[in-house]
Amino acid sequence: MISSEGGIFLLTVAAIYLSFFLLREIFPEKLEKHGLSFDGPAIILRTKKLNHFIEQVGKKYSKIWKIYATLGIPLGIILAIYGIYVMHLNAILLLKGAPGAAPTQPLIPGVTVGLDALPYFALAILITFVPHELSHGFVLTAEDLPIESSGILLFLVIPGGFVEPVEEVFEKAEAVKKLRVLVAGSLTNFLEALVILLASTLVLVPGGVVIKQTIPNMPAKGILEPGDILVAINNSQIRNLADLTKVLSKFKPGDKVVLTIIRDKERLNITLRLGQHPQNKSRGIIGAYFTVYYPSDPHGVLYKIFWWSYVVTMSVAVINIMPIYPLDGGKSLKTLLEKIWHDKRADLVTYGISLYLAALILVNIILSLAKWGPRIWYP
Repeated sequence: MISSEGGIFLLTVAAIYLSFFLLREIFPEKLEKHGLSFDGPAIILRTKKLNHFIEQVGKKYSKIWKIYATLGIPLGIILAIYGIYVMHLNAILLLKGAPGAAPTQPLIPGVTVGLDALPYFALAILITFVPHELSHGFVLTAEDLPIESSGILLFLVIPGGFVEPVEEVFEKAEAVKKLRVLVAGSLTNFLEALVILLASTLVLVPGGVVIKQTIPNMPAKGILEPGDILVAINNSQIRNLADLTKVLSKFKPGDKVVLTIIRDKERLNITLRLGQHPQNKSRGIIGAYFTVYYPSDPHGVLYKIFWWSYVVTMSVAVINIMPIYPLDGGKSLKTLLEKIWHDKRADLVTYGISLYLAALILVNIILSLAKWGPRIWYP
C-alpha cells in the first residue's frame, strides 16, 4: 500500500508528465528548440551548451584523464565482482532469513524515501550524476571522440543525467578507448564515496545515541522521550550503536539498569527494568529506536547529507559497473567480448549475463519487500 507521501510524489510526477505531454502537443517546435523531448518513457532535456567546456577540460588535461580512466578499468572489474558477490550473498541470507541481510530497494521518493529526506536525496543525486557524466565527457574528448550533447532526464520517477557521444564514431573506436570512457563515471563515484566517508569520520564524532521513538508496551514507553541522548548504562559509556549493543548484551530480561541520559541539556539518571527481546528471549531490551548522536551536528543535518551522499554515490558506482546492459558495465562487457568474438556471440553472452543479474537484483528487491515491506528509508 502506498503511503500518503508516496501518493503525493507520484501525483506530482504524473502532473509533470501530463503537462509535458500537453505542451508537446501545443508547442512542439518550441520544445524541440529548447531540447525537450520524450525518449520512450523518459523526459529528456538535451543541450550542446556544455560541449565547449567539456571539450576544453578534456583536451587540456588529456594525459591525466587517460591515466585516470586506465586505472579505472581494473577497479571497475573489482567493483563488478564485488557487486555480483554481494547480490548473491544477500539473496541467500534473505532466503534463509539469516541476520546480516540488507534491504535492497530502489530509491523512490515518497515510497522508499520519505519526503522529509527528499532535499538530502536530491543533493546526493546532484553530487553523484554531475561528476559521473562530466567524467565520461572529459575522457571522451581526451580520446578525441566527439560529444553529441549532454543533459538531464526523468525516467518515470528516477532522475538522471547523460553525456552523449556521437554514436557512429564511438562504436568504431578502439576497445581500450571505449573502456576508458565507460569506466570513468563509476571510478569517479567510487572515489567520491571514499572522500565522503573520510570527511564524515573527521567531522562526525559520536557522543551517544539519541532516541528516535519508543516502542509501545516496552520498558522505555513513558519513561524515555524522543530526543533523549543516552550516554551511559550503569556507568559504561555509550558512544554509538555498537557500544549500546555490547553493553546490553551483558544483561538479561528483568535486570535493572541505570540509564544516564541528557534531556534538555540536563544530565539525568533513570532506573529502568529491561524487557524481553522479541527475537531473543535471553536478551534484555530497552524498547526504543536509536540513532547515533553527534555533538558537532545536534540536528543531524550533516549526518543526513553524508549518509545519503555516500549511499547514492557508492550504489551507483557498483551497480552501474556490473555487467548489465545497457549500463556502463554491460557495455564494457560487450566491448571486451567483441574483441574475442566478431559475431553475434558477444551480444548473446552480454544479454544473457545481463538478464541473469537483472533477475538477481529483482529477487533481492522482492525478498526485501516480503521481509520489510515498502519501508520509508531514513538515515
